[in-house]
Amino acid sequence: MNAGKGTQSRITRPGIARCAFAGTRHTAYPMGMENWHDPDYDTIATLYAAEFGIAEPDDPDAAFLLALIGDTRGPVLDLGCGTGRLLIPLAADGLRVTGVDTSAGMLAQAHAAVEAMDIRDRVTLLLDDFRTLSALTAHSVALPFTFAYCAQNTFLHLPDNAAQVEALKAIAARLRPGARLLLDLIHPNPDLLARYYGTLTHEATFADNEGNRVDRFVTALYHATTQTVDAIWFYDRTEAGGALSRVVVPFTMRLIGRYELELVLSAAGFALEDIYSDTDFAPLHDNADRMLVVAVKR
Repeated sequence: MNAGKGTQSRITRPGIARCAFAGTRHTAYPMGMENWHDPDYDTIATLYAAEFGIAEPDDPDAAFLLALIGDTRGPVLDLGCGTGRLLIPLAADGLRVTGVDTSAGMLAQAHAAVEAMDIRDRVTLLLDDFRTLSALTAHSVALPFTFAYCAQNTFLHLPDNAAQVEALKAIAARLRPGARLLLDLIHPNPDLLARYYGTLTHEATFADNEGNRVDRFVTALYHATTQTVDAIWFYDRTEAGGALSRVVVPFTMRLIGRYELELVLSAAGFALEDIYSDTDFAPLHDNADRMLVVAVKR
């Protein structure tokens, strides 16, 4: 998503191991969620919400989703909804949206935004792993969905093909035949991968919810043998008195190419419809940094 991506690296929505100056701590998660490459978003939930905010109605990503949904207007599933950045403009447009995420902290931010917008009657937020989507059944969420999407590289935190197929099968089981699925992914072109060689890059400056300045830096390293990117986000917070603190956020993404993705989708019961390079519906090309993959449940 344009507001949620570093323009230099296309690294966004990182999975994290919680850590700071004092060392690393790992948080216990509900059974089945612990094998993600993003085991804990809670540490940076407030920072993430402060930096990226909620998409405006004319945001290119929100407009792209609404264009794909078209006149269907049935229930929508947001896979890895985070702070609700895209969920909220869809609900504000009148759609019924269910958002799932593995982070209680991110969901708390989304819940607060939903309450502020007074759209709670159209939004359901659930702590869930989209490799199983078991919470949808436990909470008697109305099925099937007519559209689903997984934004901002969230799908790339799944560690391997087996987990990808497992997730896609779980998603397919909750969609009606003919429903569309959108996956927003890094396009692993050679020029982009060459940027992942360990250089530290400043990506953003923003104010946190207390008005302190926050600078976010990223460094990333690509491993060709495993198709993975090991990256670190550094959040440097400067308080009014000049005190500096840092949050260190390591994460991993497993990249996937166009034809490998088509095979994974097919194995899970989807047919590839199209791949775009951006929200203007331009076709995928060699130099594109982004793949907007649209698949249809068979």
